Amino acid sequence: MILVTGASGFLGSHLVKTLSEKGFIVRALYHHTPPSPALIALPNVTWMCADLLDIYDVTAAMDGVSHVYHAAAIVSYDARRKEEILHFNIQSTAHVVDEAVRQQVKKLVFVSSIAALRGSAIAGKAIDETEAWEESTFSSTYGKSKYYAEMEVWRGSAEGLPIVVVNPGVILGAGNFDKGSSKLMHHVASEFPFYTQGVTLWVDVQDVVDIMLLLMESTIEQERFIVGSMNSSFLEVFTKMAKGLGKKPPYIKASSFVSAIAARLFTWQSRLTGKEPMITKETAKSAQTVSVYATDKLLKALPGFQYRSLDSTIKNMATAYLALKKV
Repeated sequence: MILVTGASGFLGSHLVKTLSEKGFIVRALYHHTPPSPALIALPNVTWMCADLLDIYDVTAAMDGVSHVYHAAAIVSYDARRKEEILHFNIQSTAHVVDEAVRQQVKKLVFVSSIAALRGSAIAGKAIDETEAWEESTFSSTYGKSKYYAEMEVWRGSAEGLPIVVVNPGVILGAGNFDKGSSKLMHHVASEFPFYTQGVTLWVDVQDVVDIMLLLMESTIEQERFIVGSMNSSFLEVFTKMAKGLGKKPPYIKASSFVSAIAARLFTWQSRLTGKEPMITKETAKSAQTVSVYATDKLLKALPGFQYRSLDSTIKNMATAYLALKKV
């Protein structure tokens, strides 16, 4: 049996759907976000509510499991959730790893992030899997939490657990457009006029899923892989999104000062609405940073794999977004 944590989330739901389609027997975990009716209806999937901070829940969830995809995490850049993010992302991973070691799980694939790599880019050098994480003014609480969660996974590896770590870039795809990176569609649809100079790595959610399955089924172990199809600027991505939505793309370059002011305004707004801010101090800094990532290690390890193009990913997102707005 295969265990998927964070199964009702953006990446997790795509992973569970693909595993179900391939005929795998899956135990899918969720906690605060219950699965949709479509996910509940998937064949070969048993849904289980579990708190990964509760070792007894983790023990019950891992009973009879042979392979684990650990995708559960709090993905947030809201400073008000700092302690919650660090505690959950690190401790939940420690519990999953401990139980996987105890039950002699055959393999664990852990979803980390490029945020767990170097805190700031070095001019003229692509960031690769060998980069040691360092705390800097560009570091995020989320990135810090994923780095220390990775340390728990590597501890499990030292104790004999076969593991693979994937570090995806910004994950794009159709899904809940009110959460995560998919929320960028709302941002572009509103014709927000400002853009930043930042560059980062982008990847289709289905590519991440396909890579996780390939790595799980391979003989590859004790490795870490950056996962992403293209390093692109925020302006380029937002312009493609705007084209797909039939909206005006951003046209005013925002300085670091303007981004910082915007972060304060969105944070103030979030206190009134109770929702997480669209722009935070951490995301404002990230959006101004040029970070280029090397992706050749994964392609050498999986020579037959080809990433979907960024154009096709964004086109599919725009189509899904527009269809949702018509309902």
